[in-house]
Amino acid sequence: MSYLKNVMKDWPTNILSNEHLHVRCCAHIVNLIVCDGLKEMNVSVVKIQNAIRFVRSSPSRLLAFKKCAEKLHIECKKSLCLEVATRGNST
Repeated sequence: MSYLKNVMKDWPTNILSNEHLHVRCCAHIVNLIVCDGLKEMNVSVVKIQNAIRFVRSSPSRLLAFKKCAEKLHIECKKSLCLEVATRGNST
């Protein structure tokens, strides 16, 4: 940060002599990028979320979903989950 402040001190767009310079962590920036990208695909994501809610709303539906996955030889130990707003990779 000190190096960046030093480099930017003579820039004409410098505001308040870099006293309030703030750099977000990389993970937060990536999460913001992912969230913006997901907004572009919002209709598809909403349809998938609704399908997950539908399957998870009933034990018999979840069982039927798991049987279909077995029948198609889909081997995955993870279950269906809805997204966590602060974690882009959950979607």
